[in-house]
Amino acid sequence: MSTLDFPPRACPVCGSQNKHLLFEQRFGTLSQGSLLAGYDLVICDDCGLAYSDRIPDQSVFDRYYAEMSKYEYSHREGAESEFDAARFIQIAEYLAGELPDRNCRILDIGCATAGQLAKLRSLGYDHVTGLDPSPACSVLAKKFYDIKVFTGTLFDHDLPKNSFDLIILVGVLEHVREVADAVGKLGTLLSPNGMVFAEVPDATAYADWPDAPYQEFSTEHINSFGPKSLENLMRTAGYELVKMDRPPRQFTKATVMPSAAGLFRKTDKKLPIEKDTQSEPRLRIYIQQSAAVEKRLAGLIDEIVRSEKPIVVWGVGTHTLHLLETTNFAKAKIAAFVDVNTKYHGTELFGRPVISPQAMTQRSEPILISSLSFQNDIACMIKNDLKLPNQLILLYEESH
Repeated sequence: MSTLDFPPRACPVCGSQNKHLLFEQRFGTLSQGSLLAGYDLVICDDCGLAYSDRIPDQSVFDRYYAEMSKYEYSHREGAESEFDAARFIQIAEYLAGELPDRNCRILDIGCATAGQLAKLRSLGYDHVTGLDPSPACSVLAKKFYDIKVFTGTLFDHDLPKNSFDLIILVGVLEHVREVADAVGKLGTLLSPNGMVFAEVPDATAYADWPDAPYQEFSTEHINSFGPKSLENLMRTAGYELVKMDRPPRQFTKATVMPSAAGLFRKTDKKLPIEKDTQSEPRLRIYIQQSAAVEKRLAGLIDEIVRSEKPIVVWGVGTHTLHLLETTNFAKAKIAAFVDVNTKYHGTELFGRPVISPQAMTQRSEPILISSLSFQNDIACMIKNDLKLPNQLILLYEESH
């Protein structure tokens, strides 16, 4: 295993120390605000979970999501995208089919600006509450939807005990280091017959929905759940599976996130863990696919390096941070980086400044768009909104 700055951790689901290395992920780091410089993706030998090893403790993740959150959609003045809105409707309609009592009390943990809760309220569920680590999300939820969102995490909050009949965790558990402890705390919030709806990216299906290379091994996703691993996690806290689905969720025009979505109920039964035998072989296929795509990108980047022409790189997310460490990207004549997240502005990446999109009106360099998911959106913003004449360098074929 590679030597990172943090000690190894036990499996966050079953607690085993037995594991083997699957992939070494590495990232370039910003001068401030970076969460990780990398991690070792390992497989638990006992329960089969894929998880990130050698990462900082939970407090670092809590602080990052409170201070550097991108989930308040600052570049869209707080409004979710059309794809987010469609996904919220899908989940709300699914839950409505499982929860006939419109008087049930619902808590959405990691709710961002409360778009999901607003869709549920539109279906007649009036008792909705949110919890999110970003204070800005609380302000925007009140502004847009008049929904109460508490600021905090599952480990630190002011929520009333035993007050909710359904807890929603969508896109949350893959981000939490001490995930078994987090799930264990749900019982203090649920009513006696309460249920949990948990949805995570489905690690067994990454290869079925191609994305940018290694994009699912992001700076934020530190637990890679297949459906069985998600069920195992909930079983450790005494929740039995009511229903498991694997819906593909459209995240952008170019990308789909495969998901494992489980509805669980608290039980007094003793629930054994059943080994996840699907995640590792499916992740190995995903890694092979990613390697092939990255080889092509490395060739394009080498051509840019050889040209010695100054460029500006748009995007400082996982895609860029990974390529800076694994290809010759850092050797290119990058004059600056651009990102819509205002929290990155004024920082530096490999000694180059991170600037706002508006600052590009003063620059003439070609713009390399370092994203697959948002390549089309960024290109439209450059051409139609900012009306910039700069040449665009695209790493992926345009999707229509």
